Amino acid sequence: MLPKIKKEIKSPFLNEKSFNQDSNIQNQENNISSFKNRILNFNSSSAFIKTTYSNIPKSSYLKKQIKNIPLGLNISPLSNYIDSSSIPLIDYGESYDLPRCKNPKCQAYINPYVEFINGNEQWKCNICKNINKTLEYYNFSINENDNNIKNELNTGTYEFITYKKYWIKDRPSIFPSYYFLIDISKSAINSGFAQCALESIKDCINNNYFYNYNNFDISICIITYEEHINFYPLDINNKFNHNLNILSINEKTNDLFLPTNKDFLLVNLKEYKNKLIQIIENIQNYISSENYNPPNEATRFFDVIKICDLIGENKGGKILIFSGSNISKLNLMNNPINENTLDNYNTHKYKLTDGGQIGKLGISISLHGLSVNIFQSCKTHNNLKTQNQIIVNSNGNFFFYRNFSPELHYKNLYNQIKKIIQNQNVFESGLKFRFSHKFSVKDYITPVLLYNKDIIFFPNLDSDQNYSFILEMNYQNNYESSDNYTINDDFTYLQASLFYNRGDGKKIIRVYNLCFPVSSNIKDIYDSINPEILGAITTQKLIMDIYRSKKLVDSINNFEKKFYEIYSAYFNNLNIFKKEISEEMKIYSLYILGILKNCLFNKNDRGINNDDDLTNFYFTKMQKIKIEEVLCFIYPRIYVLDNIILNSDQNNNNAFPPIINDNIESLVNNGTLFLIDNGFYLILYLRNNVDKNIIFNLFDVNDINEINFENINEGNIFDYNENKNELKNKISEIIDNIRSIKSVFQNLKIIFEGINDQKGKIINQNLIEDNYCREYPFSFEKFFDNIIFK
Repeated sequence: MLPKIKKEIKSPFLNEKSFNQDSNIQNQENNISSFKNRILNFNSSSAFIKTTYSNIPKSSYLKKQIKNIPLGLNISPLSNYIDSSSIPLIDYGESYDLPRCKNPKCQAYINPYVEFINGNEQWKCNICKNINKTLEYYNFSINENDNNIKNELNTGTYEFITYKKYWIKDRPSIFPSYYFLIDISKSAINSGFAQCALESIKDCINNNYFYNYNNFDISICIITYEEHINFYPLDINNKFNHNLNILSINEKTNDLFLPTNKDFLLVNLKEYKNKLIQIIENIQNYISSENYNPPNEATRFFDVIKICDLIGENKGGKILIFSGSNISKLNLMNNPINENTLDNYNTHKYKLTDGGQIGKLGISISLHGLSVNIFQSCKTHNNLKTQNQIIVNSNGNFFFYRNFSPELHYKNLYNQIKKIIQNQNVFESGLKFRFSHKFSVKDYITPVLLYNKDIIFFPNLDSDQNYSFILEMNYQNNYESSDNYTINDDFTYLQASLFYNRGDGKKIIRVYNLCFPVSSNIKDIYDSINPEILGAITTQKLIMDIYRSKKLVDSINNFEKKFYEIYSAYFNNLNIFKKEISEEMKIYSLYILGILKNCLFNKNDRGINNDDDLTNFYFTKMQKIKIEEVLCFIYPRIYVLDNIILNSDQNNNNAFPPIINDNIESLVNNGTLFLIDNGFYLILYLRNNVDKNIIFNLFDVNDINEINFENINEGNIFDYNENKNELKNKISEIIDNIRSIKSVFQNLKIIFEGINDQKGKIINQNLIEDNYCREYPFSFEKFFDNIIFK
């Protein structure tokens, strides 16, 4: 029996001040004039763009002084922390050009930081300083109350509707399309994965969960596969036929083809909703019948993706493929990749396997506006690096379930499918950066696909995706030998523009603006560091280095060396003799210690239980997941649960328990019942002095000694079908809420102090400030003594 689904709750990290870069800029206001204070308020929200520090070195000399501290940038173009309807939408109609700089090398859009001169007849671009003629509809004497003009001159983020071609293809607008591909092999059926996927898809269709369902024309395609590829055509002249009509491509077929008209396979959701639900139910009955005798493993993984490419090459959309088979030994399909279509693209990724053929398939799919989202379940080794090549180049996503269990994993599988289709989704989009003062992108930490080395190309993009980059401050062309270069301005600027097709066919340009103070005081630069963002991007950068070098130990050793150099420069630059550091640098140090102690990066304990699949999965996920989620891996969140019933806010379902520091003193002084989120899994931790009422409510016994520890698991405690008590309900709700916002499913471990905690090792591994680790078995203070001050 499938468990019931509860309403999702948004991220608990959203309201934490530590992630908000907007406040960092506000703290600098006392150092600049009132006019400059005011314009800094026009920066795009940190929900969209975050940087590792916000004061820019005034000279190349100062840049050298903060050597090895990267100017990192993280962008969530459609951040689900902000309602898109709140972003101003500016429409000047078809008759006018959009207001942007006429310098062909710049073309930045007008924004709050431009300067109007000569009686407003001209404006100076803040990016390149080009002088532009003010367009006719910017006649301030006539249109001074025009809301359009107010928005783009008084708001950091805004959108333009454009009526002219701005993109690489001249074809009709792409509308929302979803392709569900389900593995129905014996392996997928026996694990329950196929039935759970079908049930989740059916529920999402039945409840109209698709983003902007009422306003957009959404299309659906359903295909199953094993040794055959099975189609379920909907004949427009026979809508109410309840028989399960199957058209199949035999596994011996070399050439891939469509056995019927595309219009019968990819159909309008509103028109065929009931029929689609009927088809799914028929598939469920078909694969659960005694007469169905499938092969052990599905062999058409790549072929069925290519079939979707044939169906959707003029439609675009999202492919969701549910694989319950081992694909590590599968060959790429026989159809060759057209090399001529890839000439203008270069992929900033890491060459891993298969000679690049599967990566080229991902690019080919992306050119048709399709992205691939893989839901993979398996019990044996599965080459996730191979699958990831499709995901990287098509801007898709990856979800991995080792040893899938319907009782344990169904709710998360359902939530992830629901989140994909509920998130705001835009189509055939591109992101372009513009920088002042010779700034540029140096490294693409998140692998992306570039068009003409300038535009980051997304076949489609949703509000859960975000990307990290390292910026280079190119103060001069020949960095080492040139004379010292100085920025002779008080500010430097960044503008990002997202071009996209909306689901209703409109072409939109979303503009983001950032203004950075330029500083000649190195202390101001250090003080402007955002330690959370710097810690998360440092983690992502280390993963990129490991992939590039293919040597974990060498990468970690180099990482330690750079970290030592950062702090040596910090103390030398500030002439600090007492070795005291700012709060920002101390927090950053904690994240560094967390990275070095993390099992993914530990030199002696490579990977999660030496499981290459899981290690590669976490590496690929951490390059794309939100900054807040990355931080859980390197500095686990410890929630105090002792008083969750007393302190529960009945009017606020988004309330989360308080978070404490990751050290033993916090555990001793702040409670007896905790929930630990370390990114990999969740731990329900009970100390030996936990209240007997908690023991009774959780385990239905009066004493901890009466518990059968060999039979303790999440399913036994939080039975989905029982009437749970208030404490169980609240803890179960918190666990569900954490999982629902994550892109990595986290199993629950239940640990009792002094009983099944392996003499404290399990909990100590999650305590960053004083925890057990073979490589770094010491406290935070000793970490400083041994690493920083050696």
